[in-house]
Amino acid sequence: MSLMRRALPLLVMLLVLAGCAAAPESLSARVSRRMATLRGYFAEVEALVSSPGGEQRYSVRQWFKAPAQWRSEVDFASEQQIFIFDGEQVWIYQPGLDDYFRLDKPWVREVSPPFFLLSYLEEMVLAPSLRFEGQEEKDGRTLYVLYYARPQIPETVRLWLDQKSLFPYVVETYRDGERLLRLTCSRLKLNPPFTDSLFTFKAPPDSTAAAHYLIRPLTLDEAQREWPLPVYTPAYLPPGTVLLAISRGEEEGRGRLLFTFSGRHPFTLIQWPAAGTLPQRTAGMQDLFVGETPAVALKNRLGDLYTLWWSNETSDFILSGSLPLAELLRVAASLTAD
Repeated sequence: MSLMRRALPLLVMLLVLAGCAAAPESLSARVSRRMATLRGYFAEVEALVSSPGGEQRYSVRQWFKAPAQWRSEVDFASEQQIFIFDGEQVWIYQPGLDDYFRLDKPWVREVSPPFFLLSYLEEMVLAPSLRFEGQEEKDGRTLYVLYYARPQIPETVRLWLDQKSLFPYVVETYRDGERLLRLTCSRLKLNPPFTDSLFTFKAPPDSTAAAHYLIRPLTLDEAQREWPLPVYTPAYLPPGTVLLAISRGEEEGRGRLLFTFSGRHPFTLIQWPAAGTLPQRTAGMQDLFVGETPAVALKNRLGDLYTLWWSNETSDFILSGSLPLAELLRVAASLTAD
């Protein structure tokens, strides 16, 4: 008996070591099979994003319905943004504002909803080098810990997968050893019933999409490399504001860059080659200055959204959002080109 008692821990240790050696391939295959049979899921996620101005917290609800429909609702402070893919187009809008954005095929394939758990599973399965780091107990759960490097950007990802669902319980991304993002899944339902209305969007009456010809999302480095003119970015952002997305498109024969900022008062910045003229005058427009440059501003009917137009020697600008006018002017005056 004493020999068996001594041998048993050794046998268990050998089995564990053998299992660790094969874990990346076997886990990747298991996750692939799970995704192939997945009819859908609903998850609630807390996101912690690191930025030069400090950490930003977001509450996220996300839905996925196979084969490809999805919805993501992102809350920050008192604001909310909603992202919907109905199977044909991506819609991005903020409840209470008339502006919305539409991304048409074929570029929708390049868009992933923010903080989407399924995206990390898909990335993990395709990762050329996946490292299994063992198991960990957290909050009463047994989790598999995996690590991989993203192939096209200098970032690494660490996943804590729930042993039963094989879905991420925690996700962390890093660049140069600094953590960029931490996601924690607080609620998960696999294969729940969905209503069709979850994945549809109805535009507000008498409104048009602010970006019918949105082409594709860009990083700031990509925008600066590809845009033929200086790329202007604000040196001043209101507290709690972060750059959410950059996209490039075309309107009225002119290319344009669209910057979307999220925070307590979300806003957008559009820039394109200068035409040398301000918009046609309408009732309610104010004459003012961005620095020493003439500009015009217009407040919407509800009084909760300002739009500001101005131009310099190279570019025309439109800045629009729920910021107070004084803050909008401060952002506009801080634009610089790197």
